[in-house]
Amino acid sequence: MEQSKSILMCTPNSVQVTHVFDIFGYSKHRGMDNEKFIRSGTFSVGGHDWSIRFYPDEYNTEKVEKDYVSVYLERMSKGAKVRGSCDLRLVDHSTGISASVHKTELRTFDPADLSKFAPQTSNFKRREDVESAFLANDRLTIECIVIVIKEPCVTESKPFPKSRCRCHPPTSPSISASF
Repeated sequence: MEQSKSILMCTPNSVQVTHVFDIFGYSKHRGMDNEKFIRSGTFSVGGHDWSIRFYPDEYNTEKVEKDYVSVYLERMSKGAKVRGSCDLRLVDHSTGISASVHKTELRTFDPADLSKFAPQTSNFKRREDVESAFLANDRLTIECIVIVIKEPCVTESKPFPKSRCRCHPPTSPSISASF
């Protein structure tokens, strides 16, 4: 009886974009109120529109303390849910290197509810840490790496390569005698 195998491969199909949001005059934005924010321009990743929200006085409707700054990625597009992740980072202006502050795992962004925002916490970074390590010349730079997972790529069926080696079980008398 002749046997055959075929092979298919499935690979993820993703798009990654890094968006930089520079905030000049950082100190002049403080004191805006804890529900007011500065929004970046809209940018596209994988056919979906996104923006960054920066709250200089921490987004928090329940307290008036302003010990943190809040930063969110917001999905702006309406329509279907999308799977993706983001890495919100702050740039150290003395080195030019960005440091990850909040990285989300792969998740669903639903434009119909609060899952359109990431992260799901208002405590992004303590204000004193932001101002001592990431502020230079009254400028704060936020870097956001967004990955969108699209439909997986599945290859066409191909015949599995046949082995050229015709291997048979050993017939050595010492091996067969031990059975």
